[in-house]
Amino acid sequence: MASEAPDEAQPDGETATEAIRILEQSKPDKKPLFLALGFRRPHDPFIAPQAYFDLYPLERFNPLSQTRGPTGDPPPAIEHDDRFPFDDRDRREFLRAYYAGVSMTDAQIGRVMRALDRLGMAEETIVVVTSDHGYHLGERGWWNKVTLFELSTRVPLIVRAPGMKTAGRTSVRLVELVDLFPTLADLAGVAIPPSLEGRSFRPLLADPDRPWKAAALTVVARGSILGRTVRTEQHRYTEWDGGRAGRELYDHGRDPGEHRNLAADRGQAGTVRALHSLLNSGPGATEKTSCAVPPTGGCTGRGTPLPARSNPYARASTRRPAPERTPRCALDRSRPARAPARTTGW
Repeated sequence: MASEAPDEAQPDGETATEAIRILEQSKPDKKPLFLALGFRRPHDPFIAPQAYFDLYPLERFNPLSQTRGPTGDPPPAIEHDDRFPFDDRDRREFLRAYYAGVSMTDAQIGRVMRALDRLGMAEETIVVVTSDHGYHLGERGWWNKVTLFELSTRVPLIVRAPGMKTAGRTSVRLVELVDLFPTLADLAGVAIPPSLEGRSFRPLLADPDRPWKAAALTVVARGSILGRTVRTEQHRYTEWDGGRAGRELYDHGRDPGEHRNLAADRGQAGTVRALHSLLNSGPGATEKTSCAVPPTGGCTGRGTPLPARSNPYARASTRRPAPERTPRCALDRSRPARAPARTTGW
C-alpha cells in the first residue's frame, strides 16, 4: 500500500531518525556504543511512501505463476493451503509493494550511514546489515518465509569494519547468524564467552577466500514435525521428522534453484549418508574447515540493482525488475554455489 506520508512518518523512518539522534548525542562522550536498529520493511504490511512505489511501474513485473513446487518436494517442505489465491495482477501488486519496501529500508540505512560520515564516526564504527530470514516471491507457489529452501534460509550479510583491507570484496564461505555475537566481540576487542556456539569470522574478513566452516544449520517446525537442514558449499540436505516424513538433497553446483531432489538417487547414497551424519553431529561438527573453492562472484557495485532470481521452471518472460538499491555491495542470489550468508567489506 502506497502512503502519502514521508519517510520520517513511517516506523522505519522514525527508527532511522532516532538512531541519528542517538549518534549525535553520543559523539561528544566518545564512549563505546552498541546500537541495534530493526527495520520492518519489506515485512508485511507492505506500506511505504508513494515515491518508492513509483520506482516500480506495475507493467515491469512478469511474476511467476507457479502454484506448487516440483513433484519431488516432501509434503512438509511447503504447507500449501491455498492461502495465496492470487491472480496475475495480485502477484504484480505484491512484488511491487515488496520491492518498494526494500528500497525504503535501503534509504533509511543510507540516512544512518551518511550521519556516521557527517559526524566523523564512520572510521571508528562497525556496521553490520543482515536479516533473520529470506523470502519466497512466488517460487514453488509460496509468498512467504519459513521454509528450508535456499530462498528462505539464506540472508544478506554485509560487514563494514574500521581498517579492513578487503573492503568491497565478497566471500562464498559459509557463516551463520550465531557467528555475529563472537565476531562483533572480536572486532571490538571484547572477550568472547567460551559457551557460545558461534565462531568469530573476523579472519574471513581479512581473507575472504580462506578455508572456513564446513556447513550451516537451519531448523523449522511443522506442528509436531521438525525439519532440519544442513548447507555445505556444494549441497543442501534436509530431513523432515528425522527422514520419516521426507528427505531432500540438492546439488547447488548444478541446481541452484533446488528443483531436482536427489535424495532417492542411488548414485547419491554416499552423499546422503555423509550429510545425514553431519546433520546429526551437532553444531560443533559444522566448524570443521571446508577447503572447497566454488565459483566466485563479485560485488555488483554501488547503485547497481539486485539481480532477479533465476528459475529454470519459469517461462522465459518471468524475470522481474530488481529493486533500486544504493548499498555499496549487493548480494547476487542468482548464481550457483553460493553460501547461505556472505561477508563483505563495505
